[in-house]
Amino acid sequence: MASSKPVPFPLLATLLATILLLNGTHGKSPRGVILMLADNVIIDDVGADSFGLYGSDRTTPHIDDMAKDGFKADNFFMHPVCTPSRGSLLSGRYPFRTGVLRNAANTDIKARDCLLAKGLQQANFSTLHVGKWQITPVPEMHRINTRCGFDYYFAWDQTDNRYYQGKFYTNIEGLTTETYEDFSFKSNPEPNKPQSTALVDTTGSFSPDVLAHLVTDFALTRGEDEKFFVYHAMLLPHNPVVTVPGFEHANTMQERFDGQVQYLDQIVGRVNTALAEAGLDDDVLVMFTSDNGARSNIETPWMGRIVNGGKFGFTDAGVHVPLVAKYSGGIRPGSSSAALSDCSDLLPTIYDAVGVANTEIIDGHSFWDTMLEPESSPPIRSWVYLQVNTRQSMRDHTRQIENDEAYDVSVRNDRQQLLFTHQDDICIEPGIVALYDALARMRFDFGLNIPMAAGDTLSGCTGIACTQGQLVCVEDCGLDVFNCIMCRAQNSSQCMRCEDGYTLDLDDRVCNLMTGTTLSAIPWTTTTTTTTTTTSETTAAPCIVENCASCNGNQPWRCAVCKPGFERRMRGRECLPPFQCEVEHCLECMPNRSRRCKRCENGFITRMQRTLCDKPIPCQVEHCEECIDKKPFQCKRCIPGYARFNNRQRCGKVGLCHVDNCAECHHGKPFRCHICEPGYRKIWNNTRCVRRQ
Repeated sequence: MASSKPVPFPLLATLLATILLLNGTHGKSPRGVILMLADNVIIDDVGADSFGLYGSDRTTPHIDDMAKDGFKADNFFMHPVCTPSRGSLLSGRYPFRTGVLRNAANTDIKARDCLLAKGLQQANFSTLHVGKWQITPVPEMHRINTRCGFDYYFAWDQTDNRYYQGKFYTNIEGLTTETYEDFSFKSNPEPNKPQSTALVDTTGSFSPDVLAHLVTDFALTRGEDEKFFVYHAMLLPHNPVVTVPGFEHANTMQERFDGQVQYLDQIVGRVNTALAEAGLDDDVLVMFTSDNGARSNIETPWMGRIVNGGKFGFTDAGVHVPLVAKYSGGIRPGSSSAALSDCSDLLPTIYDAVGVANTEIIDGHSFWDTMLEPESSPPIRSWVYLQVNTRQSMRDHTRQIENDEAYDVSVRNDRQQLLFTHQDDICIEPGIVALYDALARMRFDFGLNIPMAAGDTLSGCTGIACTQGQLVCVEDCGLDVFNCIMCRAQNSSQCMRCEDGYTLDLDDRVCNLMTGTTLSAIPWTTTTTTTTTTTSETTAAPCIVENCASCNGNQPWRCAVCKPGFERRMRGRECLPPFQCEVEHCLECMPNRSRRCKRCENGFITRMQRTLCDKPIPCQVEHCEECIDKKPFQCKRCIPGYARFNNRQRCGKVGLCHVDNCAECHHGKPFRCHICEPGYRKIWNNTRCVRRQ
């Protein structure tokens, strides 16, 4: 591991300072941004290997031309399924922070996390979302406006046939089932009232064409100086894998999927062509990406061989996705970068591009400078983090950890597992140790265990390091202290003992890489009898424990006898005054644990592994009058007119019903039919009403 990290870790603990992402000195800022995600403005279900510019044999001329005229990221990553990717895109945060972990109908992104459009809206940008949303329950689509900051939305209702019988919720005045084909924003419609959501049926039209028309019309009808942002969440390419216009010859599912990818490419071309013809390509930044790879039954011809999709998994085919950006007013044609980036970086990048300041704590880093000057810009991060549900992965250019497994990923689409028989064997791979160290630091605040590649599990680590060939869990050092395996118990920012290959600066108490030593030369080994120059020098050093009368002979960092008035702590690593509880608002700390509270004052509860006494979290269930005691996500009593459902986690409006052909839904359960209309019967656990045979 390096003594200084090229990229700061996106930790809550290290991001307390305000992040200011201000536009640099690279000419004018774009006044408009169009973000296209396949299957939702960032290509859903299409990995990078599906496109010609990334080595595929598929024909995607418009996206290829977009890269030739702009920028291409070679190492951009998304989470392996749709919903977590979209959550990170809109929040700039990783799934374990937002709770948007998996594809689920009841996923509901919180207002504090739905940041992207709100920040732009506050900077006087007009904002529009069209297409697939998937991070708010369908009955609450109005939250796209009220919670997430989109002035206008036209959101797919997530029913089965998205292509030829598409239905969309919208708050756009004048956009109806009767008018959508000829609708234009020229009339400058005002968004309806926040709770007003109409359903538009586009049956008879190809839904992706309807969305593309709204995107281009919105951009072309903005005022000369009006700033705008469009989140075009595409419906292509995704199940059902149907035949698309112009590809009627497709007979097999594989041929139909290829047709969907090529039609998607045509839509991207339409948007860019419309902007160019209107003279807006110097004013508008267009970005294209995908939210994950294709399913495993989809084959892609790539570099002379067939690559199967990897959706739901952490292989390249599941998480390596395209990222192409075009902005004639600043991005040089044909530029590219091999720097690592992931979906959490999109929010700060867009903010940076348009000159909007971000004051929120996020995980992402802006790579706008990389897009403008890829050769001279330093890397924004040394790893990317990926997650779905409780499964997690972290990787760099050549190494990857995934739950309790480790891999060599230096060759694209050919990852090889690294096998370790013992936990200490991991020290042979400095790159793997660095990834585990990063994972421990990032997730420490959440108190989660870290499964290791050798089958062991570590917990409570503020870092992971190797010393004399042994893997150790750093427990007492601050999250911003690197290459140290022992810190002062009373000052977690001051190191007492460094890991192999580093020397301790006794003045600043930091670890520095030994002179003339490189990372590859650090003597990490599985043989515990190995000795090094560093070790011999350390054993000869004088006692370094403050207030210690006598140290162990060969361990200058471990005190045997403290001076009068001091007590041995942390197995002799510290000599401290008699024990005192250090947790604010704590009545009683745990035995010999000055920073772990056993019992808080009245009105406070323990949090963060008992390191804090904080006021209870208020009830988080919307429309709930009172939550269950100490359970802010479970409602005890809803407000009048609402009833509990979904295991008390939601309050649904009584009488609201979203089941087609249902006369009456269950009390407060809009997706459960109680009585179907005459001539219909209930199926699928009361979630559908179908015609009687």
